Amino acid sequence: ASGVRWFVSFFGCEKGANCSTVTFSSGWSDGSVKLDKINEWNRDKRFSRAYLDKEGDPILEFDVDLDKGGMSRALFIDNVEFFETSLGAFVQFIR
Repeated sequence: ASGVRWFVSFFGCEKGANCSTVTFSSGWSDGSVKLDKINEWNRDKRFSRAYLDKEGDPILEFDVDLDKGGMSRALFIDNVEFFETSLGAFVQFIR
């Protein structure tokens, strides 16, 4: 998405299926982004969250709750597209 590699992590799964949560995430090896900038992102954005990891590199994450019945394919795709849009905006924001 936006030329940036991102990952999907699965949580609360039963034998590799029926996961209760997935997290979309992406990170950069760029210690030049300041905490004030990360806080500005989090203050103005509702669904994604950003933070600096232990090395001071920026990370963007977005959780999707699938518990208690999951969600439709269309809504899941909408969440993926929303993360891709957020990812592109975040890349521009931190540069």
